[in-house]
Amino acid sequence: MKALDKNKIYDLSELTSEELKKIFEYLKNTHNWDNVIFENLSEFSNLKENVLLCESYGWSMKYNYYKPCITTNAKELFYTLENIQVDCSELTEEQIMDMANVYKNNGFIIGTLNIVANYKYLNDNNNNYCVVNKNLKNKTTITYEKFMELFGNKEKSEEFKNLVEVLNEELTEEAYKETNNKLNYELDFNFITQLAERMSQNKHKYEPYNWQKLDNVAELKQALFRHVLEVMNGNYEDDNRLFGHLESISLNAMFINYQLNKKE
Repeated sequence: MKALDKNKIYDLSELTSEELKKIFEYLKNTHNWDNVIFENLSEFSNLKENVLLCESYGWSMKYNYYKPCITTNAKELFYTLENIQVDCSELTEEQIMDMANVYKNNGFIIGTLNIVANYKYLNDNNNNYCVVNKNLKNKTTITYEKFMELFGNKEKSEEFKNLVEVLNEELTEEAYKETNNKLNYELDFNFITQLAERMSQNKHKYEPYNWQKLDNVAELKQALFRHVLEVMNGNYEDDNRLFGHLESISLNAMFINYQLNKKE
């Protein structure tokens, strides 16, 4: 099983009982999961179609807790080069070679890659021997795109990532030289998007920029403080949003700041 990505929320609905058991053992042995709601695997298995796995204070399983949200099918944790196959019937020779090279870079031997008649699935046929072979029922079929997403040339990705980091560092140094005494917007724009999403939850109640017309700083301070207390108690989730309390703190601060500036 692959390592869990803390940036993802996993939907466990398509896992088999054996796969669920492996997830359960993995968390038990490798992570702090004091906040896990389902410690009893049999109880958890009965409700698995509504259970999500997410990273908060260590990994935890929560029943229907973060829906609606963007989730990743947890089945991907069990996709390995040994147990998947790719339908090559509509792929080019170059695409097939791309995948074969992934196998080769991971220590597999490349066998025949010709597509003849029904022999059209690329897989690990036997003893780490990568071939375009017939459809094997014991393997999970995925697309070329999914294959490259999961197993693609990570060395090139790392090289590209390192190159980007070097360029960013050089550009940042140059930017400091060119923008001396000028404001640099060093912000987390993903978080700004979160704030916009948070505000959109109540758009059916209020007209756009309604918050600019209010004059209720005292109420906003109380609301901000309530969210701060939740965060201080270790609670971040609110209104079906993973970091809803943090988002509300920031929005309330923005509202207060706007009203105070308007008065000035």
